[in-house]
Amino acid sequence: MRIYILLFLFLSPLQADLPELGSSLTRVERNLGKADRTRTDDKGFLLLDYFSEGLLLAFNESHLQHIVIQRNSEDRSSEGLALGDHLSDLVKIYGKLKDEEVVSEWFSGDKPHLPYRHKTSLHLKVNFPSQNLVVFLNSKGVVTSMILGYLPPSPKK
Repeated sequence: MRIYILLFLFLSPLQADLPELGSSLTRVERNLGKADRTRTDDKGFLLLDYFSEGLLLAFNESHLQHIVIQRNSEDRSSEGLALGDHLSDLVKIYGKLKDEEVVSEWFSGDKPHLPYRHKTSLHLKVNFPSQNLVVFLNSKGVVTSMILGYLPPSPKK
């Protein structure tokens, strides 16, 4: 776990005003204040919702592991992608995407630069593991949220 935190700090796709991946819960709360809502998910992550900031922070072992930029956030990835940007903006920033793959389970699919389209909602998910980033787009190709601190799946043995 400690190796991944150090890796995230080195490869962090965050812009300067977002909390730093690997930060302690105490440090984040000192900088952002108390969260609007705190809960634990089914995988044991402590989740802090900062509704007014449009941020969801996920902690594992008391260290910030993921940042979800959502709703009214004006934050961007370090490459400049923001909520409300279009698929064409994503391609300009991160390069050409591969052909789409249709999936029935929303978070399935982990290949880089391959848009996964949900078969009923038509929403897209695109992984950028080298940037530790996952981007979600609605059916019209507009960025609706991003996960910073994406941890690619472990290779199967």
